[in-house]
Amino acid sequence: MKDSSIFLTPCLLFAVTVGLLSSSLSAQSKPASSDRASTASSRTQDGLLVLYDFADADGDWVRDRSGSGQPLDLKITKRDQVKRAAGSLTVTGNTVIRCEQPATKIFRAVKQSGEITIEVWVRPDRTDQSGPARIVTFSQNTNVRNFTLGQDGDHYDVRFRTNKTDSNGIPSLASPGGTLKTELTHVVYVRKKNGDTQLSVNGKRVARGKTTGNVSPWNDGFSLALANEVTGERPFLGSYHLVAIYGRALDDAAIGKNFDAGVGSISAAKVTKTDTPTTPGVSLSASGGERVTNGLQLLFDFADASGNLVRDRSGAGQGGDLKISDPKSIRRMPGSLEIRTKAVIRSDKAPQRVVDAIKRSGELSMEAWIRPANLKQAGPARIFTLSKDSINRNFTLGQDGDKFEVRLRAASTSANG
Repeated sequence: MKDSSIFLTPCLLFAVTVGLLSSSLSAQSKPASSDRASTASSRTQDGLLVLYDFADADGDWVRDRSGSGQPLDLKITKRDQVKRAAGSLTVTGNTVIRCEQPATKIFRAVKQSGEITIEVWVRPDRTDQSGPARIVTFSQNTNVRNFTLGQDGDHYDVRFRTNKTDSNGIPSLASPGGTLKTELTHVVYVRKKNGDTQLSVNGKRVARGKTTGNVSPWNDGFSLALANEVTGERPFLGSYHLVAIYGRALDDAAIGKNFDAGVGSISAAKVTKTDTPTTPGVSLSASGGERVTNGLQLLFDFADASGNLVRDRSGAGQGGDLKISDPKSIRRMPGSLEIRTKAVIRSDKAPQRVVDAIKRSGELSMEAWIRPANLKQAGPARIFTLSKDSINRNFTLGQDGDKFEVRLRAASTSANG
């Protein structure tokens, strides 16, 4: 590949679908709500310890995509009790989703700062779950914990242990009755070093309290878990869209920033057309529908903040992951990948299931959310290609100066498409 064919850009999403999409961009008329989406870069990053965005559509693991220290991945103990989709995990029965290693980075950070922020985007299944039902917990059993954020009927309840509380983290901080609803909700608990605590729901503070003392009773041997107590006796049923824990107390501005950022990826955002007589374009707003998944063969959402692999999250089968030839040539953040110098990001072998699916249907849709580095890249510079070399291909989406170019090989074209 010649240098003129190298494409430099932040990449936000790639998708390959067998079949024809009626529209890639949808300008839906829908009121703003908490069903929001944006790039992860619009979220508060400082002090982030763990981040679970539930990007994987299958598997037994919930990956920590914080990019902070050693990833604290969580394992689903009963896979048949959950339903997975890219961007969400729905708990339908009694299971535990927990780490298999100590949550040391959370323990150390909170011990050092005396502060914490627990953030979730959840949709509770019903308003009569109690115990409290564990949404996220760092604990040993039903009576001993470091902290727990849970559901107790129609309100949220948070227990945070100090040397001034009991081993169960009581007294707790509860949101007012009726603040828990069976809809997608942003919930944030903050505890400052001076003991001030607060709960925010959908960007608004709904409760304040005081949990004095220090965290000397905390135990680094406890497990971090979702959807239940680690012993399996306090199940929570509902949908998870994001869980984040910070080793500091976020202020109201940072909480508001995360609420405005929403959940999911840029792919779920509502799109508003901003065409001018000379320049077509789009802008992203806060609400919108779900992505089209029928016929999806490859989906790269660049959710991982580190590593040399770009994961295929289509859920269509194995063999879709891509390897970065030179990780130093790119910069990664949750939700984006920026190509800064010459690099190749490719599969180890041909994605045969993709080829077979396109041959069966005779149809193809390629979709990308990208930001080109400049308008001089040519060749065309390969944005996305299924090819052998510079003159033999199945298809290529590329940039040729100030325009996009697509080559699709067929019986009526050359080998170059």
